[in-house]
Amino acid sequence: MPKVKVSDIQMYYEEMGDPEGEPLLVTSGWSKIATATERYRKIFGNQYRLIRNEHRGMGSTDAPDGPYSITQLADDLNGLLEHLDLRNLRVLAGGGMGSLVGIALAATYPERVRSLVLGAPSVKADNFMRSLYYYWRDLYNVSPELWARDITLSDYTRETWNERPEIIEKALAGRINDDPFARPEIYGWLLDAYTSFDATDYLPRIACPTLVVCGGFEDRPTGPEYAREVYARIPGAKLHIIQNAAHAYQGERTEEFAKVVNTWFERT
Repeated sequence: MPKVKVSDIQMYYEEMGDPEGEPLLVTSGWSKIATATERYRKIFGNQYRLIRNEHRGMGSTDAPDGPYSITQLADDLNGLLEHLDLRNLRVLAGGGMGSLVGIALAATYPERVRSLVLGAPSVKADNFMRSLYYYWRDLYNVSPELWARDITLSDYTRETWNERPEIIEKALAGRINDDPFARPEIYGWLLDAYTSFDATDYLPRIACPTLVVCGGFEDRPTGPEYAREVYARIPGAKLHIIQNAAHAYQGERTEEFAKVVNTWFERT
């Protein structure tokens, strides 16, 4: 599978879908490419030339010593797009941290982004987010399995836990058996990047059509209150809240998410 030299690393990426289709970059936050491949095939089919990457420190991408930063991850992504000779493409940036990378990319390299979807974004981390995320880091250092279980409890609604156990089992198995971090300290460096980033000055500079998507109030880490603040700061942005879904809204309400995102990209 392909790697490309960007900045000071070799970045791993994959392409799927229609190689002759319009390009769509999907960049996530805390997962490896394989984690959501089946879901994105279901959402987009063969409509696009789908490009996905793994950030520094994750999966098969190089993992140099930290510190890391969100702007650094956006620069890495710009290097990948330069290598692929891609400009003016659609971008889906999700997973909380991935949305921050999308914000930095669109604001810093506007020629790259034609249309943007931000999943579960925030302007900046507050005390609650920091406390939750660093608790998870500490739990990961004690037991990756306990960490996986605790995050899965947070990422899915009670309804999904009670009525759709197959989704929970798959999510747990993915986290337990396919650790995304190259080594334990990577988690801390990425959390530092996430929690230190302030998007305040970036958001008004986003010039492309932007859709902000998030789960409902059940989204414990980055619920609608965070998404609304981001939406209010991007000129002309739109907001869609997926009700009865938590942070893993893409997996819990896949059909609604697919309809919203595909409609957005068809229009923009």
